[in-house]
Amino acid sequence: MEHVKFYSLEDKVSKKVILILVILFLIFNFLLAQEPGDVPQPDGKKKLYLYFMGEEAGYEEYEWIEQADKYILRARGEITKPVSIITELMMIELDKEFRPLRFVFKGKAGGIEQEIESTVSEGEVKNTGRAGEQTMESTVKISPDALIMPNSFFSPYMILAKRAKGLKEKMTFQAYVVPMREFSVNVEPDSENVNLFHINFVGVKIELLTDDEGYISSLSVPAQMMEARSEKIDTEEPAEEKEGIQHEWFTQGRKTGKGLYNIVQEGEDILIEGDTQMSVGPVSLQFQFEEKLSKDWNLKEAVLKGKVNDEDVELRAKVVGNKIEVYFKEGDKTSEKQFPFRRDIVFTTDNPMVDNLLLIKKRPHQKGKKLYALTKSWGSYYIDEPFLVPVNIESDGEAVLEWEGKELRTERYFVNFAGASGGYVWADEEKILKISFPFEARDVYHQDFVNLRTKKIASPVITSDKYTSEDVTYSSGDIEMAGTLTIPSDGKDKHPAAVLISGSGPQDRNEDTVGPGGLKMGIFKQIAHVLSENGIAVLRYDDRGTGESQGSFGEAAQEDLVQDARAAVAYLRTREDIIPERIALVGHSEGGIIAPRIAAEDSKVFAIVLLAGTAKTGDQVLREQFNFLMDSMELPKDRREEAMARYEDMLKIIKGEPVDEEAEEKLKPLIEPQLKWLRSFVDYDPLSVLGDIEAKILIINGGKDKQVFPEHAKMLHKRLKKLKKPVTLKIFPDLNHLLVFAETGAYAEYAKQSMEGRRVSQELLDYLSGWLYGVLILEK
Repeated sequence: MEHVKFYSLEDKVSKKVILILVILFLIFNFLLAQEPGDVPQPDGKKKLYLYFMGEEAGYEEYEWIEQADKYILRARGEITKPVSIITELMMIELDKEFRPLRFVFKGKAGGIEQEIESTVSEGEVKNTGRAGEQTMESTVKISPDALIMPNSFFSPYMILAKRAKGLKEKMTFQAYVVPMREFSVNVEPDSENVNLFHINFVGVKIELLTDDEGYISSLSVPAQMMEARSEKIDTEEPAEEKEGIQHEWFTQGRKTGKGLYNIVQEGEDILIEGDTQMSVGPVSLQFQFEEKLSKDWNLKEAVLKGKVNDEDVELRAKVVGNKIEVYFKEGDKTSEKQFPFRRDIVFTTDNPMVDNLLLIKKRPHQKGKKLYALTKSWGSYYIDEPFLVPVNIESDGEAVLEWEGKELRTERYFVNFAGASGGYVWADEEKILKISFPFEARDVYHQDFVNLRTKKIASPVITSDKYTSEDVTYSSGDIEMAGTLTIPSDGKDKHPAAVLISGSGPQDRNEDTVGPGGLKMGIFKQIAHVLSENGIAVLRYDDRGTGESQGSFGEAAQEDLVQDARAAVAYLRTREDIIPERIALVGHSEGGIIAPRIAAEDSKVFAIVLLAGTAKTGDQVLREQFNFLMDSMELPKDRREEAMARYEDMLKIIKGEPVDEEAEEKLKPLIEPQLKWLRSFVDYDPLSVLGDIEAKILIINGGKDKQVFPEHAKMLHKRLKKLKKPVTLKIFPDLNHLLVFAETGAYAEYAKQSMEGRRVSQELLDYLSGWLYGVLILEK
C-alpha cells in the first residue's frame, strides 16, 4: 500500500535556526482518507460566507442534527482563496456528551480527489484515507473528550460553542486536528455577551459569535485575515479603488498579503504613502504609512499606524536636529526613544516594495556595507520596542528574465537582514519587479509581474555508472520507512555500508526540505555519490512523516528518530549484499547526536562520523544560536539582556518549569506543537554516551559554522581522547553548517549559497570518503 504524507506548515519549516515553531490555524494543506459510504448531503439550512483579506473566498453550508443517541454536524462548500478546496461532504458524529465518534471528508484539494474517515474509540483515532491513487492509514491517541477540529472548516466551531456554553471563566479544551495530533484550545467567554467567545488556538486568536442556538453568526481569525459570516457583506457598491503601485505577497505559494504605494516629488521633498495587509505566521498586519524624505532619500519624518491582529499600533519617527525622535504605541503600551540621526538609517514601513526600494536608493550611503533599518518586530515576545537592525544590500549585476515572450533586463540585489535572513530583489530603473526570500518561500510581485519566474532553487542532479540506486523500504516499529540504497557496481558480492542520519527538522533522503522553501542542496545525495563511487554502499532515508516514509514527524521525540536510524542498520544487516560487520553511521547536526547514541548501545557498529555534531545539552545549543542572532542584530546591552531573559522563559516552558502569566500565554502555544521533540532535545547530554562507544570515530566541523560552533567538535574530541577512544578530528576553516564554503557562516547566506548552486566542499567529501574507505575497506 502506498503511503500519503500529510503536511502541516510546522512539518515543513526547519528547526535549524532557533527552533521556535508555530502551528497555524488555517494551514490549508488538505488531509485525507477512505470512502465514507452512502451518507446524505446537507440541505444547506445554514450558510457561512467566507472572506480572505476582505475579498470573497467561498462558502460553507452546514446543518446540525440531533438524534436519540448522537449529534451530527454535516457540511459542504468551497474555499477559493488562498487555495482551492471543494468539500462534497464533511461530517462529524458525536455522542450526547459531545465526545467524538467519527469524522468524514470527501472532496478535492488543488484539483485532487481526497477522502478521509476517522473513527474514535476509547481515546484512539483510526484514520484511513485516499488522495488520488495514494492511500494512507494511521492511528493516533487523543483525550476521550477531545474536540475534532479539521483544518479549513468553520462549522465545527459550533461544537466548541456548544461545549463552552455557560462558561463563566477561561477554560482549556483539547482539540484533535485531523489527522495530525491533539492541541490545547483556550476558550474565554465574553464578560458581556454570552454568545461571544475569545479563543486561542495554538497561539492564533479567534473571535466566535453565535446565536442563542449555537449557530455561527461570525468567526474571525485576524492573524490569517480570514472571516466567516452568516450574512453576506454587501458588495453592490465596491469600495473606491486606490491608485498606486500595487503588489501581492505569497508564502509557500499562497497569497498572504497585498499593498500599494505612491511616490511624489513635492518641492525639495520626496513623499511616500501607501498601505499593507499581510499575514505572517500567527500575526496579521494592516498598516497605512506616510513618509517624508529629503531629495537624497534621507528620513525627515514618518508615521506607520494600523492594527497587529486586533490591536491598534503606531510608530512615528521625526528628525529633530541630530536626533531621530521615535514614538511607539502597541495596545496600552507606549514609549518614546531617541536614536542618533545618520544618513544610513531607513524607516521601515512593512511594505516590502517600499522598504527594499529605499534600501536600493540608500546603497551609496552604506558604511562598511551596512545600512540600518529603524523597525519594530511586530508580534515578537523577545524584542517589543523599536530598534535599529543592520541591513546589507549588494548588487549581483544584471539578470535577464523572460516575461510573456519578452526579455526583461533587471539588476539583481541580495539583501541580508542582520545575518538572519537573506533574499533577492529584481528591479529595473523605475521599479521593483519581484522580491524573493527562497529559504522562507516568500515572494512579493509587482502587480504587473505576478508569478514572474526567476531561477529555481533545486537539489542537484547527480548520476554515475559506478553504482546503482535502489528504492527500499524497511520497518521501524509499526511504521514503514522509505529510502534509497546506492550499491557500488564494482563486481563484488558484498560491500561495507554507511547509513546517513539527517539533522533536525523534517527532511527527505537527500537532506532537503520537502515543499517550497528550505534547503535544496542535496547534501546527502552528494555524500552518497562520493562514497558509493569509492566502494561503500549508502542508505539514506526520508525522515518519518516526510517524503515516502510513514508516521508523524511532529509527534516524534528524539528517541523515535534514534529508533528509525537503528532500524536502518538492522535492515542493512539482513541484506546479502552488505557486510554486516562493516556498517558506519554518518550523522549531520542532530544526526551527529543520534549516531553516538546508537553506537553506544550497539558494539557491532564499526565506525561513526559526526558532521557538526553537538557536545552540549540542547538548551545550551539554543542559547548559543540565540546569542549569535543577538550579536548579528547589534542590539544594545539592555535590549539584549531583556531578549535573553525572555528567551529563558521559552526554555523554562519546554522543561516544564514555571514562568509568569504573560510568558505562558504568549510562548506556550508556539512551543506546544513541537514540545515532545524539544523536551527530548534540551536536556540530552551528548557527552554522556561517549564512554560506551567502541566504534572508530571521525569528527568534522566547519570553522564558520554558526549553528554548531567548532568548539563542539573540540569538546567531543577532547572527551574521546581522555576516554582513549580511536578518534580523528578535522575542522575545515571556511565551511559553514551546510558543509559549503561560506563568507561568514551567517544564516542569511544560506539563501545566496542555494541560489548560486554551491555544493558540499569537495575537499570535505574527499576527506570523508578517504577516511571511511580506509576504515571500512582497507582495515583488516
